[in-house]
Amino acid sequence: MLIRRPTQEQMQPIDALRVQIAELKAQVRQTKALPPSADEIAERVSAIGSHGTDEVRRKALRANLLAENFHAVTAFQTLSAMSPAGMVALCLGDAFAKGLAALCADAGAGITSADRKQRLETLAAELDSMERKEESLLAALECDGLIVRRRPDARPEIVLGTS
Repeated sequence: MLIRRPTQEQMQPIDALRVQIAELKAQVRQTKALPPSADEIAERVSAIGSHGTDEVRRKALRANLLAENFHAVTAFQTLSAMSPAGMVALCLGDAFAKGLAALCADAGAGITSADRKQRLETLAAELDSMERKEESLLAALECDGLIVRRRPDARPEIVLGTS
């Protein structure tokens, strides 16, 4: 049996699609690597600070109750019951959150979670369409008796036609 390979002319549309697929995959990686927006960072830092403050207050109240009821509790035991992050948040208050938010804002422009999700969904749909088109071109060449290698990262569900 003679193994026939496609000509460069037959491979040209497939190669063009493969270049576009590689570019889309690079865009997906870049989108995933973008930092969150400064507003979201500030919101998260604020939540962490308020949680830490609440935790310290709760533990301090518990330690005070213990101290009132059991005189053996030392000041060291009271302080050791509190988390370091909570102590910093309690002592510095809003300055802690504002300082962290300012540091994060200097990191550069970010993207909101909603924008990231929408962009990734758009890229995934476009990538799916291109991979299906590539597979249909490869199947057409195989029907003509030609042997064509698939991309090593080709999605199995598309190659097998199960999705």
